[in-house]
Amino acid sequence: MTPRITADNPTGVTCFDHASIAQLPEYIEASRALDALERAIRREDGALGQERWLDLVGAMAAALPYADACVECCGQLPTPAPHAAVVAEGRLHGDYRCPRCGSTWTRGHVLDLPGLSE
Repeated sequence: MTPRITADNPTGVTCFDHASIAQLPEYIEASRALDALERAIRREDGALGQERWLDLVGAMAAALPYADACVECCGQLPTPAPHAAVVAEGRLHGDYRCPRCGSTWTRGHVLDLPGLSE
């Protein structure tokens, strides 16, 4: 689904059906986390607007396969996906920040991920 904001439909939602996964605890947890994120952003920076919000969560979701681990404190425990990224020359170059110790680093990833092919 590529969200399209229009005057007639300011939500960007056309139609979707998540019924086959809506009962998963992780789906419910993700929904709650997105709601909490939206409220935190509104509290810190004010409202983003629907188009910016959809861009933000879409980019976050697209970057999930490129999660990395902090070697300073976490070892192989996964950290969030990159908070910033640039795609160039067949690679995703991501910027990371460890939520546990605050360390930052960059890493390049090949874009061809076998688990994501259709």
